[in-house]
Amino acid sequence: MLAYLEYFPVGRPTEMNTVNNGPTTHLKSLDTREKLGAWCKQWCIQNAGHVAFCFGFYMAMAKKGDQLEGYNYFQEMYHRQVGGRRRNESESYLDASPKKSPHKIKASLFFLNVDERRVLGAIKIQKMEEIVFETKDALDWSYRSEGVVNLVLAYSGSSPTFLGKVMRIKKMRNTRNENGDRSGSCLTTQEKLIWGEIKDLVSCQNKEIVDYLFVKHVMKPLLGHKYVTAGICLPVEKEFLESVKKIVTSQRHSWRANTLSVDTNRSFALLMDDLTIFSHGQVEDHKPCLTVEIKPKCGFLSSSSFIAEENVIKKSISRFEMYQVLKLRENQISQISEYDPLDLFSGSKDRIHKAIKALYSTPQNSLQVFLNGSLVFGGFRGGICKTTSKLELAFEHKLKDFFKTEDDCGLRANAFIELVAETVYASGALDQLLEVQKLDKYNIEGAIHAYYDLVDQPCKACQELESSKLSNQFGSMHSLPQDEKVNILKDFLISSTAIDCSVMISFRPIETGLSRSSSHGNIQLESTKQEFEYKIHFIDLDMRPLKRMEAYHESDKKITKTYQEMLKKKKGDQPRRF
Repeated sequence: MLAYLEYFPVGRPTEMNTVNNGPTTHLKSLDTREKLGAWCKQWCIQNAGHVAFCFGFYMAMAKKGDQLEGYNYFQEMYHRQVGGRRRNESESYLDASPKKSPHKIKASLFFLNVDERRVLGAIKIQKMEEIVFETKDALDWSYRSEGVVNLVLAYSGSSPTFLGKVMRIKKMRNTRNENGDRSGSCLTTQEKLIWGEIKDLVSCQNKEIVDYLFVKHVMKPLLGHKYVTAGICLPVEKEFLESVKKIVTSQRHSWRANTLSVDTNRSFALLMDDLTIFSHGQVEDHKPCLTVEIKPKCGFLSSSSFIAEENVIKKSISRFEMYQVLKLRENQISQISEYDPLDLFSGSKDRIHKAIKALYSTPQNSLQVFLNGSLVFGGFRGGICKTTSKLELAFEHKLKDFFKTEDDCGLRANAFIELVAETVYASGALDQLLEVQKLDKYNIEGAIHAYYDLVDQPCKACQELESSKLSNQFGSMHSLPQDEKVNILKDFLISSTAIDCSVMISFRPIETGLSRSSSHGNIQLESTKQEFEYKIHFIDLDMRPLKRMEAYHESDKKITKTYQEMLKKKKGDQPRRF
């Protein structure tokens, strides 16, 4: 049985004795369904006395197996004005992920703390496996944003189950057959060797669920449970995807729609929390939420001995900086960015500030900003190449209710840069991401040799090298045992996912004197004398296909060659001194 439980506010009052967090001090000991069931019952009784809610949760756990993969609990307290009257509210959440299940069991309670101290709500228990998105459901979803591979939809309907959710669906090239196989591609024989320790993953027959399981079993443990939300895979009908395709086409930029569209051959979509808001589907009228999405890219320089002598520049210049030169040559950008990932990952407050300022000045497709779920900066036609004074003025106007500053031009933009930089520095979240990126010890120039051996093909990389280099530099790689080559490729693919992911940082102001959420971080902004709470998540953590190794290698060669040609040209253009 797969259950999805939530306690939603619908206006039915019930007497309650107390409002508190329940027994939250021993969550780490809740390692079996019995312990969780007993705790859940006690929690519900102390909070609202709804035993039926606890029983439903307990039964769901009982049918999913003895062990729990992970769970967390937190409570949010806030104030809001309703009809001119100030009132206190709180929301409590409990999430549990049973092992051997690609799904999550979720419970939440909503409290309205008025004089009568009553709880509003009704229990909703729904089997998520019974939910299939049909044609009629497409009208409830609207275009939010998109990347190279995925398109993100925001829920705009009224069902409590999906409030505060987004749906991620795959894209395909417009030249592909729309009547293809809906099961999605599975892992190759070599990929099953690489990920063989994860039985659920290698036995899965659907690409969307494979990506989900990869996030859950590989990336989430590496990056930390508090930074990664795997989501829930839900079945979708082809007609639903076709309807979504028609609806969002007019909302997308033509340059994207003319190349890629909704992949109607998929049979599953990924349902995730909307990370651009704090509360479940509600934007509190006096507490705006500002969310920043950053694509940080590779934050370290490789020191691999397999990097060829002619490519030694890779040991001193970041890939991002070199790639900018190629993008400029191919007219993908009109101006080279001053952003350097090495600054963002440096751990230095000044260098992090420099990195955020550079991202703001030339966002390209590396920076987007959302206010209450709506895009207000970046993301237009692949990104803004340069932030003009006109764009900055419009952005500052959007932030007038978020930052308490004067109307002088530039103050809110500076406050924005300061807030993001201070949070990146104080949170230390990128330290963990950097460690995962550094799993690649061999660089693509070394890992490509392990790839050709694993797929049992003649090594094209060796064919391009001089015979003297083959025996001296790469002979040892080809003589390694297969299990070591498998580990080299595994680490490289995990590192590639970490390098290409995005980080989402959401902020909302904390009013003076109000309690702070224990589940979120807090940051003090000196320039505006404001305090904010924030939450950080890593997204876009899909598995990288093994077959992409050759493309990685070719791209690496092209990027390095183009940068070296630029250096030679620049050196040749310098006037001679006599």
